[in-house]
Amino acid sequence: MQRSYNIDSLHSDIMKGKPVVLFVGAGIHYAPGLLDLSWNKTLNYLLRKALAYMCGENNIPPNVLDTIMSTLSLHSKDADPDNPDWVNLYEERNARMSPMVMASIIKHIFKGNYLSELQYFLYKDEPAEIIRRTFDRYYALEKGKTTVGEVPQLFTLYQLARFILLYPVKAIVSYNYDNLLTEATDILYKDRSKYFTEEELQVLEQRPFNKHRERIILVEIHNNIDSNESHKDIIPVYHPHGYVPPPYKVMRESSEGIVLSMEEYYDSTKDVFSWQTATQEHLLCHYTCILAGLSLNDITIQRMLRYAGHYGNADKIYYMGALSHRNIRDMKYETAYRALMGILASFYTSYGLVLVSSDSYHTLYNDFGKIINEYCIKFNDYGTE
Repeated sequence: MQRSYNIDSLHSDIMKGKPVVLFVGAGIHYAPGLLDLSWNKTLNYLLRKALAYMCGENNIPPNVLDTIMSTLSLHSKDADPDNPDWVNLYEERNARMSPMVMASIIKHIFKGNYLSELQYFLYKDEPAEIIRRTFDRYYALEKGKTTVGEVPQLFTLYQLARFILLYPVKAIVSYNYDNLLTEATDILYKDRSKYFTEEELQVLEQRPFNKHRERIILVEIHNNIDSNESHKDIIPVYHPHGYVPPPYKVMRESSEGIVLSMEEYYDSTKDVFSWQTATQEHLLCHYTCILAGLSLNDITIQRMLRYAGHYGNADKIYYMGALSHRNIRDMKYETAYRALMGILASFYTSYGLVLVSSDSYHTLYNDFGKIINEYCIKFNDYGTE
């Protein structure tokens, strides 16, 4: 199996024990048919709720709402791409309602009070329990296995959670509203004898948070910088777009703390001295950074990378990405796809990123997992981080 592109550079930095900051997006816990909290899925859910509310007030029939919602994706179950009228409606909706406009419409209809709907969407399927069952099925040492041709689910999330536990991660910046990376890390840590080898358990015993025997202390930071975030036994998880806790936890802020609509993005851009901007800028400019599960279409990360490129960073910023061929069979389109990926790779480089890529995310994070394994061996041999 071919090694991931640029993986050797990342391997070198990790083996040197360089302090690392993780920047993560919704792609880290995407699992087809199992868990999907992507930006598009979130917007589609909130938009349906918002339009249903508006249609009720304006006596618009439910079938009209269904037709509008069918145009949100060519792959939706109600899409009708062979119907010219549906295609016209799809193209019109697509041209006039970008995702940011959709988010602003949601805010307008709900008058900003959409936090409870967002919380319900994020946690309605009990994602922490889905993660627990999936980890147990695929990654428990004694019974974790896959059938022939099966790709293990939530592999990216699993490898990142392992990394947080076994490596001196300085901080995490999450553009997600949820706490699922923290949940995944807790699941592995609480049942560590189930998931970690003897060599890895030796590394865990030396980690500074190990005095908290029941759980690793990841602190979700989403409003003001917590005074405890610099403690050695705490890993801060910064949420520059806001944080929505699970239903069993107290919701301490209104939807004003959530960055979702155009207005909220513009406000966050205008406030150049906010803790969100200052924190991201500082971390990108002073640490080895790994970007995982992120789309560079997000204007926040584009802005932060622009600042980091302007001020410079002696360490590398790695962007983890799979440039898959999507089962294209015609050589004409396969060649065009490869050229398109090359253009994207050049664009990433122009932003100061080191692209670490493979043809699949499983290969990419399998190689990443091997680096973690090698780090543990070195740690046990030399006893220092």
